[in-house]
Amino acid sequence: MIVYSTEGIRIILQAITYPAAEIGLMIEDADLERGSVRGSDVKEPSVKGYERQTLRPSDWRIDDNLSAATHSKVTFDFAGPPGVIYGYFVLKTTGEVLFSERFQRPFDFSEFGGRIGIIPTLRLRNKEA
Repeated sequence: MIVYSTEGIRIILQAITYPAAEIGLMIEDADLERGSVRGSDVKEPSVKGYERQTLRPSDWRIDDNLSAATHSKVTFDFAGPPGVIYGYFVLKTTGEVLFSERFQRPFDFSEFGGRIGIIPTLRLRNKEA
């Protein structure tokens, strides 16, 4: 089993979050865990007002116990109903998906527009599962 030092974990979190350039929403219950996935492969809302949001490297924070990197809140607005939001995905500038998160319960915007706020978070474990 590999055990990372404190500095090792900090460097890993920074290396993963630094190239993160955009965040988008998923309107399909997709499995992004398999293989190489590009942002163009993910089904996103096509409603007026929706667009991917930029993630700035300076807005990522690594928590004190080095278990997670968290970005400041990102807000998406919809002028019409985008459908069911299953989660979000984070992309590099080259378009590859770095990581994604499925919500425990999807958010249903099938009948109205609105706003949803996301706090992108990447968690690492330094223990055996």
